Amino acid sequence: MNRRSLLRNTPMLAAATTLVSCAGRPADVGSSVADTFSHGVASGDPLARSVILWTHVRPLGGDDGQSNAIPVTWRVAKDEGMRQLVSQGSASALADRDFTFKVDAQGLQPDSYYYYQFEAQGELSPVGRTRTLQESGRNDSGTGNVRIAVASCANYPFGHFNVYRRIAQQDDLNVVIHLGDYLYE
Repeated sequence: MNRRSLLRNTPMLAAATTLVSCAGRPADVGSSVADTFSHGVASGDPLARSVILWTHVRPLGGDDGQSNAIPVTWRVAKDEGMRQLVSQGSASALADRDFTFKVDAQGLQPDSYYYYQFEAQGELSPVGRTRTLQESGRNDSGTGNVRIAVASCANYPFGHFNVYRRIAQQDDLNVVIHLGDYLYE
């Protein structure tokens, strides 16, 4: 079975494409990057020529109700160093959306890896990596296997969950599925 027909014919996996790539280990505690982009970055809902990019921006000094919008710039590049830009733009993370920022990055090439990054409040986010789908109608007979990582609920006080680091280190995953709550307290 090829990747496209697997995703098309399996509702759970089709829904799971909402989270294609998660990246962004926060910087050291106390740094402004950890404060501004404390939730990291993510991408999902890939199409052949676009992908959704996501982050959360924490207002400087906490959410004191003074700021209703935070300007955010986003960039997509062919390289991890963010020098070969292929798409970029800016908009605002809004208070009525809890400063969650989501953009549909368009103008990308099918079946390609890209790197993305956000900038807000003078800080750069961690760099994330994502991938677009193949062009519709392409002969999928040579797509190979689908690689999936699955994680489930975690009770952090009862163990060290190095599996998340191992998943993040995998360069050949097509989708990451997280079942249930991310963390129990």
